[in-house]
Amino acid sequence: PPSPPPPPSPPPPIPPSPPPPPEPEPEPEDHTAWIISGVVVGVWFVLSYAGYYYYVNYYSKRDWSAEYKAYIARKKHAQRMKEYFKKEKEVKEKVSLIDAFKREQNRRKVLRWAKVNMGALRDRLRRGPPRVAPAPGGGLPRRPPAKLALPY
Repeated sequence: PPSPPPPPSPPPPIPPSPPPPPEPEPEPEDHTAWIISGVVVGVWFVLSYAGYYYYVNYYSKRDWSAEYKAYIARKKHAQRMKEYFKKEKEVKEKVSLIDAFKREQNRRKVLRWAKVNMGALRDRLRRGPPRVAPAPGGGLPRRPPAKLALPY
């Protein structure tokens, strides 16, 4: 009897299939527009509430007539002070003119006194000491006395 054929060899093992490529992560959503619009709305709410709070607690409770009266009083005071300073300046100018006049009068009085008294002194110096008789020989030559410089 013929021998049976050898059993067929088992098929080679099938290599495992490569894993599927990982799915790309989805891009995160862009929330920039929502953030900006939220900030704008939030700021608008905060400013609106601040304005409402100021109006209710301060602005609506102001006494407008008193403020207007104070304004008018400040204006009148400023006008009065302006006039006062103007008069004070005029008075100072008059006083300075009077002072200048008095100084000039005093200067002239001193010059008159100097002309009279210094002239007499000059004459005395010019004559020299009183003598009984003139000195023999005429003495030493002298420099003539300086003239008094007067403005007139």
